[in-house]
Amino acid sequence: MTVEIKNSQFYTLMISRIPASTRKIVALGVLILSAYYIFQVLISNFEKIDNLGAPLGMMEWLALILGSLGTQVLGTVYHFRAVSRLESPACSDARLGLAYALGQIVRYLPGKVFGVMFQISYLRGNVGGGSVFLALLAQTAYDYSWTVAFSTIVVLSFYLASLYPLLLLLPIIMSIWMLHSRFIAERLLARIPLLKEKLELRFRHQQQNSAAAAIMTALVLAAWLPLLLGCYVALGSLLGEHLPLILALYLFSAVVSLAVVVLPSGLVIREALFAYLGTFFGIDAALLIVVGLYIRIGLTLSEVLNVLVFGLWTWLDPGNPLDPGASQ
Repeated sequence: MTVEIKNSQFYTLMISRIPASTRKIVALGVLILSAYYIFQVLISNFEKIDNLGAPLGMMEWLALILGSLGTQVLGTVYHFRAVSRLESPACSDARLGLAYALGQIVRYLPGKVFGVMFQISYLRGNVGGGSVFLALLAQTAYDYSWTVAFSTIVVLSFYLASLYPLLLLLPIIMSIWMLHSRFIAERLLARIPLLKEKLELRFRHQQQNSAAAAIMTALVLAAWLPLLLGCYVALGSLLGEHLPLILALYLFSAVVSLAVVVLPSGLVIREALFAYLGTFFGIDAALLIVVGLYIRIGLTLSEVLNVLVFGLWTWLDPGNPLDPGASQ
């Protein structure tokens, strides 16, 4: 299956046709600005936690950060596999993963569109912009759908004080597998008008690949598990029996906040919604704000570490230099 753009307007608007050296300088500048923004966010969050008087120990921080990193790595692996399902890229999985990881850093600049543009630019000449964009859309659709379904069912289970709602997870899991096996999300998303054009999807091979679909489904289902495990170790004693409910509320809030395209990485909205939803279950809002800040810091640091992981992989992979556009 390949993804093509009907004409060059989309590509021209997304990525300016400028010399590779200039693009490298711009890319470096964007990364520096993103790193500075992340640094400011982290300092601000640490100050808030210090004022609230609820510090974590070193081992708790380590568990939270490693759990967050696991979630980032799984999401990155899903993405480069999703791109490879749409076309055969002229670069390694390591480079595809690094481009995605860098794009997640750049999205801290106001507006997530910056991250998408940076990623497409980084992979220019290695993979089509349409494939990257469509893979991002499909990944978002699967991730958001599963996260909302999972968190809603867990909250419902707590509300009803029953495990029966958890049985609903089985048909949802089977549906995600079926959607992956038939490229349903990709087919539907490719029909959405974009910049007065459409992404045209052509299938060279109609046969379904059940094994590949199973792997993609497993990656979607497991994406949040490392973070949840890290939170269990780091915050279990703080949250007690409310831990599963609070984490489910956080996941739901995260999806809602990430759906806001204008703000960088859902800042502010996630924690505010998280604290608000918790009040319906009699959970102290101040506690939820602290928990939200903990997880925010863990996820932010893990995104930086994710770049280092895939940067190291790319560096160790011969023939795939780190600098964008080097293959041209």
